[in-house]
This record gives sequence, C-alpha cells and structure tokens, in this order.
Amino acid sequence: MANKSHTLNFGWNLIAHKDYKLFSNQNEYVLMDWDGDVVLCVSVQDHEIEVLRSNWNLHFKVNLAFKTIKVFNEPDEEE
Repeated sequence: MANKSHTLNFGWNLIAHKDYKLFSNQNEYVLMDWDGDVVLCVSVQDHEIEVLRSNWNLHFKVNLAFKTIKVFNEPDEEE
C-alpha cells in the first residue's frame, strides 16, 4: 500500500492511496479515484467534519482524536 497524506484545513489530514486526487475549495474537499470518479466530498471545520457525498463502496474511517480521515480502498492490481 502506497499511501499519501494530505493536509486539510483546521489540522485535519486525509490519508489515501497515492493514486487518489484531492481537490479543494476553501474548507470543502473532493477526492477522486484513479478512474476519475468522485468517491468522497467532505467539509471540515475545527471540531467537526461533514460528509457531503460518499461512493457506496468507499471504505473509510474518521478518527476525531487525531483529526484524520483514512481511506482504505486501493486500485485493483493488474495481472
């Protein structure tokens, strides 16, 4: 697993596979996968996070104590 950490506003961090692309507009973030599909839209504030949209099969965890969002999905390995 080759993860990359992205620093978000208010001390939040997003950890996901390096092939994801993250786009932001102030405190809102859009995460796109390796196929160009939007998989997660979130808004962050100092003490809260709002999930605006999530792909039905996205596996992620939010750790409030460490202000971290971790995405577990990875691209399929080509054979």
